[in-house]
Amino acid sequence: MAGEGTFPKSPGDILHSSEVNAFNEQSKNKTSYWSCPASNFHGVNPATANKVLYNTSGERITALSDSVNLMAPVFLPQGAIVTGVIVYGNDAAAAGETWTMRRALIATGTLSSMATASIDSEDTSISNATINNETYMYLLLTSSLDTSDKIYGARITYTTNYI
Repeated sequence: MAGEGTFPKSPGDILHSSEVNAFNEQSKNKTSYWSCPASNFHGVNPATANKVLYNTSGERITALSDSVNLMAPVFLPQGAIVTGVIVYGNDAAAAGETWTMRRALIATGTLSSMATASIDSEDTSISNATINNETYMYLLLTSSLDTSDKIYGARITYTTNYI
């Protein structure tokens, strides 16, 4: 039999209700991370032909002209609660460009903003933070990048309150 405050060490061990409750509490509000490389970002305005350069290993994307907007799809688990978002880029991009995390209604494509900040800055004030994959799809967008601005990737911090 498992001892008080410990978890079973073999399949035959029996848990006390206090041990089950302790396990459930440890499983709640678990912090997790979703990240993507620069190669997840794709040009949305203008057409990408000759406007961006992906390096061969995918760890950065460089704007080859001004007025380049990028988008990356986001895939998070149902019910996750987003607590922070950041898009990483070079100093030039960080100096004057922003990113936005948006959700869009699947049925209509209507967009609403969830978070926004300058490139290389994290936003922890998330609107509509709970992920609802039944009704919405999620994406990251950059503002208009200038020539030589680089994006390295993105990270989303989220919690789950289920086992």
